[in-house]
Amino acid sequence: MNAQDGVEAEARGEQAASVQKPSKSRDSSNTELYIPEPTAGLSDFKHQFLFGLAREDAEHSSKVSETYLATLSPEDLDAIGEWKSFCEFFKLSWSEHGDRGGRGISDQVLSCSA
Repeated sequence: MNAQDGVEAEARGEQAASVQKPSKSRDSSNTELYIPEPTAGLSDFKHQFLFGLAREDAEHSSKVSETYLATLSPEDLDAIGEWKSFCEFFKLSWSEHGDRGGRGISDQVLSCSA
């Protein structure tokens, strides 16, 4: 077995050697709304954007988007376009006509542009 991130995997069917309790830090929380620090990774921004959508908190998702876009240089058009596409895709797919069963998100506040 190959070790990944300093954790050794058990062979298939074996019990885990130990169970670690998740850290109480903000970074490990899957349920807390927060605006990631500008130095955070893209996955943190995506997670918080989607979490804002899931909680129907358009203001939070907009702030996350603005913060992420502020970390990019204006010349990085690919990254800017990818982020805006990501935002629009989930806004549309989770809108009142999407997968959320009629629980739409207001477009009046939610924006992916800076």
